[in-house]
Amino acid sequence: MLLFVASATIASRRRGKVTSHDQIRAFGVSQIAFAAIPALLIVFFVVGDRIDWRVLVIGLAWRGWLLLYTLPCLMSATHSSSSRASGTR
Repeated sequence: MLLFVASATIASRRRGKVTSHDQIRAFGVSQIAFAAIPALLIVFFVVGDRIDWRVLVIGLAWRGWLLLYTLPCLMSATHSSSSRASGTR
């Protein structure tokens, strides 16, 4: 619940401030995150019978959606805070 509230807060505060540069950075990060899918398939085939996939898949799915939905806003927030720290805009 805390993860959702924190993500919703960041998304609502940063939604209008996302630039195309932030979207491009978010796309690059999402491509790295998508690389985890083949790794999860390997885990499924190796230890699939010892993991409760009904629980794991639901948790991974909503967290993955939340990450991809808020990633441009997170990139905007990190870009904004690093710009403030260096004194540039």
